[in-house]
Amino acid sequence: MKKIITLLMTVITINSFSAQVLNNKITSFLTNKEIKNLIFGQYNLDVEIASVSKIKGTGEEATTKAESDAKAGVQTGARDYAYEVLNNYLSGALVSGPGFNSSKMREFANEIAKEVSASAQRRGSWKTSKNETVTLYTIDKQTIKSAAGRVFNERLGAVIQKLTEYRNNFEQAQGATGVTVETVE
Repeated sequence: MKKIITLLMTVITINSFSAQVLNNKITSFLTNKEIKNLIFGQYNLDVEIASVSKIKGTGEEATTKAESDAKAGVQTGARDYAYEVLNNYLSGALVSGPGFNSSKMREFANEIAKEVSASAQRRGSWKTSKNETVTLYTIDKQTIKSAAGRVFNERLGAVIQKLTEYRNNFEQAQGATGVTVETVE
């Protein structure tokens, strides 16, 4: 029982110092009501990934920490969304193998998140009644989806090229007997 209580306290403590991605239903549930009221109407979860950060204090240092925390949070949200998009593409492609699987999609999602995080927009910074600084950052889902599509198409193109090479080698070895491989682009 002590272990469970200690773990729960650790999770709550960590959660209180980190940015919360509002698209994540679990973490958005933990966002307090005052913060939700401050940021209400500043974002649209249907088309954006939103991250809010809360830091104790109202000075310049607190604002800087809140901004960097919110940027890190929106990058995490972008990574998760890119991974979801890439996995949907992967399941629709009906192709898998080394270098073209779920773990590789996770790597691509990390790269995409780093790439698109530069386009994150600061939607505002507020002070709460508890002497806290709250900062909101958002990023457009379409930007993430476009980057994911580009990366996936590049990788799929490489797979198609490799399969074409294998087909050509196979045809040469077989004396060009009627084996065909169809690719869809």
